[in-house]
Amino acid sequence: MVKTHTGKDAKGQFKPLSEADIQAHTDSTSYSNGHSYYLNNAIFDPILRESVLQAQCGGSSGGPYRVQATLVPVSDTSSNTLASFGCSCPRGGFCKHIVALLLTWLHHPERFAVRTGLMGQLMEKSRAEAGEWANAQVVFATIAEEAIAQYEGLQDEGQISWILGECAAGLVTCLEAQSALPREERFDVSEREELLTALFSLWRFGYEYGGIETDIPGAVADNVTEDERTMIEGWLREEMRQGQDFSSAWNNRYVIGFLTRLKAAAQFSDEDLLEEYRKV
Repeated sequence: MVKTHTGKDAKGQFKPLSEADIQAHTDSTSYSNGHSYYLNNAIFDPILRESVLQAQCGGSSGGPYRVQATLVPVSDTSSNTLASFGCSCPRGGFCKHIVALLLTWLHHPERFAVRTGLMGQLMEKSRAEAGEWANAQVVFATIAEEAIAQYEGLQDEGQISWILGECAAGLVTCLEAQSALPREERFDVSEREELLTALFSLWRFGYEYGGIETDIPGAVADNVTEDERTMIEGWLREEMRQGQDFSSAWNNRYVIGFLTRLKAAAQFSDEDLLEEYRKV
């Protein structure tokens, strides 16, 4: 059985979607604005969960907004190309954020990480294949991803933050345990990337909403390979915002704090660390 890693691998399972289909669902202004959002890469953290596209989208006066759309299986005999859609922005309806999501899916399905349900992931990882640490990673990462995706629509945000904090602590434990395991029981490159991706999402949630007390930057800095360090630095630089307003400056200082932890663990000089702060 071929394992699907990105939306590009899974796209053939769903009815084709065209720009004309997207335009038909909305007005010309929303489509034009959504197209601009797509061109400016406003969509981030895109995933395909079974038949549902989910992502966050930057906004012109708020956000980021949580946006999703349900695709139609290729076996469906109706004329529909979309089953449902929704966005957390105040406009409602088929907004520009949904347009940006669908254009990203149409032209760059490889940007969408494929996520299966919790039980499906656990079944893929037999005990003999990966052991308890891999199963623990799947549980913590899947719970965290789902809780983050639904956070703004939940009533008891304090309880959810506590759960996410527990997931962060569990994933850090999985990461820190790797060096002491026999080589055959350690995570492979793909599994480590999945773990680091989950931790990065939790770190970003922490600076946006609070509630994550686990020292994710410190744990990551102390336990990554050089290739992983470079990968995470790339993720962090993508989080940097342009502009001199308070919000951008606050965000960038938080990002630079993580970057300097990575560089300090790699024994960069004081001059190198100072240079990172000058970029804020």
